[in-house]
Amino acid sequence: MVCILEINIDDSKEIYKSGFGGNYIGILPPSGESLRERVKNKSKASTEAVNKILVEAQEEIKEIENSSFFTNRLINDNLEDSYEVFKNRIISIYPFVKYDYDQVERLARDAVNEKQDE
Repeated sequence: MVCILEINIDDSKEIYKSGFGGNYIGILPPSGESLRERVKNKSKASTEAVNKILVEAQEEIKEIENSSFFTNRLINDNLEDSYEVFKNRIISIYPFVKYDYDQVERLARDAVNEKQDE
């Protein structure tokens, strides 16, 4: 089983420090301007609040870019394209996830049958 968590940088660091094995994927905006537009479009906050969010986001971006535990980084420039890259990265790390449930069930059943035939 693969568990995918969406967590902030600080929680990522705590989990990493605990020794819990995992693969950390940092998701980055394509540019600072793109980030600014996204935050402004999603937030109904004041300009001051938006600027605070952007400062925090820039710090997180630097953490992701410079951190040794984020072994994978993904630029989220287009949702569909980014999803494909994300999916392919997950499959490259955990090849068994490329099978759908029925395929996994069939493979498990075949493995049990082969073991019984031995």
